Amino acid sequence: MAPAIHALPLLEAKDTDSAAVAPSNHASTCSDQGPRCFNSNGEYKITVFNDLHFGERELVLFLVIKDTKTLGLMGMTLDKEKPNLVVLNGDIVSNDQVSAENEKNQLEIALGPLLHRNQAWASTYGNHDPSKTVSTRTMLEFEQQLGGKNCWTKNNMVEGEENDVGTSNYYLLVNSSFGLQPKMILWFFDRRGGKQFDNGGPMDNWVHQNVVDWFNAQKKKLKDKYGRAIPSLAFVHIPIFALYKFAKNGVDPDRYPGFHDRHEGWRPQGLDCVDNDCTYGGHDSAFVNALIHTDGHKAVFSGHQHSEDWCMKWDEPVFGVDPSTGHGVIFCLGGHSGFGGYGAWTRSSRQISIDTDSLGRVKTVETYVLLEDGTRAASVKLNNTYGQDKYPEVPLTWDPEGG
Repeated sequence: MAPAIHALPLLEAKDTDSAAVAPSNHASTCSDQGPRCFNSNGEYKITVFNDLHFGERELVLFLVIKDTKTLGLMGMTLDKEKPNLVVLNGDIVSNDQVSAENEKNQLEIALGPLLHRNQAWASTYGNHDPSKTVSTRTMLEFEQQLGGKNCWTKNNMVEGEENDVGTSNYYLLVNSSFGLQPKMILWFFDRRGGKQFDNGGPMDNWVHQNVVDWFNAQKKKLKDKYGRAIPSLAFVHIPIFALYKFAKNGVDPDRYPGFHDRHEGWRPQGLDCVDNDCTYGGHDSAFVNALIHTDGHKAVFSGHQHSEDWCMKWDEPVFGVDPSTGHGVIFCLGGHSGFGGYGAWTRSSRQISIDTDSLGRVKTVETYVLLEDGTRAASVKLNNTYGQDKYPEVPLTWDPEGG
């Protein structure tokens, strides 16, 4: 039986500026391992869980066991990595298979490893989080109730209905170790997809134009306010179409190490679909253009493709998409962390480590995947020479129990 949810007060809604600053106390200094600042060594660590897929076919014993295995993977990862922040990067709960009255319980189960460790987190929502019976706006309220100050998932910063603009569109500022100036922006985007709440109709599977307009306005506002472009990372559940085209042409295992299964089907952003017949409609072009023309933007992290665990540096033309080049911005995929969902590939979580120099400027961004057995794979530096550097090849592996 799922644990009972304790009634905690909702976080107060904030305006755009105050919501952008990571919560916690309002002191001007930060402690090591604090979620809103780099630590005293100038480091910041993020653990990304993609596609946890809790609650599939709720109450079916076989799948409850899968959720238990997912909880074990999350706990092992958190204890080993001790991140400053966890990002739940979409498809947290398979709400298309969860009844409305059980949504709270399933979310509390999914958040259990974080709650038990007093771990700060922030979420994006994927195509399985919304459904005819479950609203992601309600899901956000539940997150905030359960997590209190440790829930960084912010109220939507873009005006509009859930079925139009989504819910998880916001940003967070991460300050220097002294807490005086922001050194990094974390952007979160809701690319929607799945079923519309209340009517069950299909939802567009790309970032809405209103969100793109908000993003462009906010990054200009932040640059004007602080007098400089602040380095940034972005999180969005479904990858852009260019990644699909890139993968279709072949992923060099030495330059772009990580899991890659060329047989897995893709459902990237920007598609027009009738049943299972999909064509690319270019609907992600505005969002991609906004990303690649963001000064200081380092990388974009997505999940959704359960077998894919590699990063692409987009500095060469990818034909058949608009834009055709990404101005060197890096796009990373992370495989599924949950034992629910399709596929029997080895489960993993993506780890991101950001280091600053003596002046507090972002110096390096490193990333690797932590496999379900606790070993590291595909450790790379996302620097100017990424895509040229050679790394050890990572063979594709499967869960020994078949998922």
